[in-house]
Amino acid sequence: MGVREDLKDYLERTAKAVDERIEKYIPRSFGESSLIFRLNPPPYRLDFEALNKAISEPLWDFLDRGGKRWRQEKDHVGAVQQDLRLLREGHGQPLPGASHGFGVA
Repeated sequence: MGVREDLKDYLERTAKAVDERIEKYIPRSFGESSLIFRLNPPPYRLDFEALNKAISEPLWDFLDRGGKRWRQEKDHVGAVQQDLRLLREGHGQPLPGASHGFGVA
C-alpha cells in the first residue's frame, strides 16, 4: 500500500469524526436548541428556515461533496487572484481610466 492509498484510507476513516466536529458548531439544521443559540441567545426572533437555506444547506452541500470538489473552487479562486496580480503588476503602464481611480497595470 502506497502513501496515496494510506492517505485516502486515513481521510475516509477520519471524515466522519471531522464532520461530527463541524456539525457540533454548524448544524445541518439550525433550531432554537442549537448550541450557538443556547450559548448566546439572540435578542430577537430568528427565521430558522432562512438561516438554514442561507448557511447550513449550502455549507453542508459543499462539505458532503468531499475534498476533490474543493480543488476546482480553490483553483478557480487562485486563477482569479493570479489574473488580478497580473493586472496590478503589469508593465507600469496606466490602465484606461487610471486617472479616475481604477488603477495602474
